[in-house]
Amino acid sequence: MTEPPAPSAEPAAEPAPAPAASYDDLVLPEGLSPDAETGAAFRSLAAEAGLSRDTAQKLVDLQAGLIRKQGDAARDTARAWAKDAAADAEYGGADFARNAGIARQALQAFATPALVELLDNSGLGNHPELIRAFYRVGKAMAEDGRVGGSAAPRPDRLAALYPTMVPKE
Repeated sequence: MTEPPAPSAEPAAEPAPAPAASYDDLVLPEGLSPDAETGAAFRSLAAEAGLSRDTAQKLVDLQAGLIRKQGDAARDTARAWAKDAAADAEYGGADFARNAGIARQALQAFATPALVELLDNSGLGNHPELIRAFYRVGKAMAEDGRVGGSAAPRPDRLAALYPTMVPKE
């Protein structure tokens, strides 16, 4: 039997760390711009993980693609809501533009500007149930219409009892 080699007194040499990659020139797709804090956090994490510049760029591209997909999905959902709202049995159809105006007036009357901005920017303003709620509020707050009189005037009782005392017109 052969004896195992004796452990060497010298510790195994660790590989020298690779020079840190520069992440300052990573390219973001058009339309995307991170805030300074997020960019710094990503650069720090990439350096800590020892990522090459190319690998870091691939991660940036992957995240940008995910952000775009989320945005596309949100826009598609808002479009579907708008289509459903336009076809709604209660307020949609031929009178949808007028009824949506009633809902918008109620929203403007009761919602804060911050809520209006949130609904417009997020697409939630197209949700059929939200439109329905503000449409109903708008109808409830609408001014009452004029009530017309009867077709024939009622006879004057005083003139019927005392015909000589009531002047004829």
